[in-house]
Amino acid sequence: MGLITRLRFKSNNELEHLVKRLMSQCHKPFNIEGKETKISMSIGIAIFPDNEQLLKDLVHAADKAMYSVKNNRAISYAFA
Repeated sequence: MGLITRLRFKSNNELEHLVKRLMSQCHKPFNIEGKETKISMSIGIAIFPDNEQLLKDLVHAADKAMYSVKNNRAISYAFA
């Protein structure tokens, strides 16, 4: 699943704080039909215009960062 947003952040730290809050909420277990279920996430982040200029290249950079996360289970998100 991909997400493209037009939000503006004052710094990468502000964006990172939002990502950590999102992950903490999504990592909480929940019940489906009496069975405990958990969600895991792999998030790749690319920033315009820092990482790329064209949308397709920006999405590719974020996708590449996401797959680096998938290959390293110690982390849940990465910047391009």
